[in-house]
Amino acid sequence: MDIEQLAERYSYQSEWTRPFREYLYQKLSHKKSLKILEVGCGTGAVIQKIRKECHGKIQLIVGVDNEPRSIYYAGDKTDENFILGNGEVLPFEDNCFDLVLCQYLLLWVQNPLLILREFRRVTKPMGICAAMAEPCYEETRAEPPELKKLSDLQQKSLSSAGANISIGNKLGMIFEKAGFSGIKFGKYSNSESDSLFIKNEIRQMLLDTDINEFDYDAKVKYSYNVPTYFAYAIK
Repeated sequence: MDIEQLAERYSYQSEWTRPFREYLYQKLSHKKSLKILEVGCGTGAVIQKIRKECHGKIQLIVGVDNEPRSIYYAGDKTDENFILGNGEVLPFEDNCFDLVLCQYLLLWVQNPLLILREFRRVTKPMGICAAMAEPCYEETRAEPPELKKLSDLQQKSLSSAGANISIGNKLGMIFEKAGFSGIKFGKYSNSESDSLFIKNEIRQMLLDTDINEFDYDAKVKYSYNVPTYFAYAIK
């Protein structure tokens, strides 16, 4: 997938989690300014949204990613702070940030527990750590059979690429092991049959599987849902 396709995908995904981000900002509304860190920032789509959503309350916003092309792309698109780095060893002192978050990161890391321990370390007391969206592909529902077949191929492809396709429903447990208490853990209620949603998801499945085309029939009723989970905790 080229960098422009990645950027488009990340921007699309960032809209799914906007209400959750706004909820977290409200939790921090007593603070006059915010220092925010996104780990696994990719092409910077979420960070660009955060700047607009916080209405001038940002004191510092930083994105960290271990993929050079994404960091370079993000840096070219905005004036924010983007750092090439590893989420398992974040280059920050203890107690730096009011909000530390990630989105579709933990399914791609070998040690999500270590990542969340780093989240906790760099977060200020009474700050928030959040995994905004992590999928559980093993719970996918897809109809009709042609779409399910494509979905199954996507899961195999992602798994072969190193993804933990069942990470989503384990978030609460991982947060607890990382030392958090008072964890809020849940699942999004996503649209399953909206035609634009279905077409976007089919497009992504084709990219993930290197399949050239899918015979989409506007007369067929399609249904597709990948249960996606979130978790957050106050330090």
